[in-house]
Amino acid sequence: MTMSSCGLLFNFINRTGLYKSSCLTFSRSLFICENGNARIQRRNLCLSMCSKQQNESMESHQKETFLIAGLGNPDMPKTRHNVGMMLISRLVRLTGTAMARNKGCQGLVGVADLSNVRLVLLTPKIAMNLNGRSVAKTAKAHNVPAAHIYIAHDDLDLHQGKVKIKERGSANGHNGLRSVISSLQTDDFHRLRIGIDRPRLESMVGDYVLETFSKSEMGLISPALDAGIQALGHHIGKKIGVPAANVFR
Repeated sequence: MTMSSCGLLFNFINRTGLYKSSCLTFSRSLFICENGNARIQRRNLCLSMCSKQQNESMESHQKETFLIAGLGNPDMPKTRHNVGMMLISRLVRLTGTAMARNKGCQGLVGVADLSNVRLVLLTPKIAMNLNGRSVAKTAKAHNVPAAHIYIAHDDLDLHQGKVKIKERGSANGHNGLRSVISSLQTDDFHRLRIGIDRPRLESMVGDYVLETFSKSEMGLISPALDAGIQALGHHIGKKIGVPAANVFR
């Protein structure tokens, strides 16, 4: 085989991706190319190709998976109680994730294989006080440990527009969180608390969380959703050792 023929063979292999075949395939199919003093051993080519395949496999394997779920009621999309789902909608647009109904997970689920992380996004399609079932089923389906789960939810004890990440703890009266803790059988997961303020009277809470945001309130909530995504990026980035700005790219 001439050197020019050998070069054409190597170009074909690189272009078609045949380097992903096994070493055995190469050792049987590639020949020694000689032209004067130029000699290319098939063994060296095989080792080079297999090394590239192994590196790609390791890079894929090293990506950690995180689940981010937004709590809420599926039939009340713009209410205060659904601000967690609003954050997921914004994260879906940011990452270009395709969401689809998953009956087994009882929700809308999307998977984004990003540069540095594998991201599973979830909005449950069952009532708030049952949201935990959807979270637990999705976590199990994608092998996500509790320590890699982030739950975005409304918080009466934070001022409107404020966000804060909390690591583990009680439900603090939130029915959605209570369901998640019960379904996961642990409180060892992260919460992204999104402040919605507390009404003047405790008796007003039930109606208050089911009301839609006013235009002026959205002026605070919209930037809070962006701040929440930044907080998630920072927290996840610390876990995987990459800058916050690169987590959702």
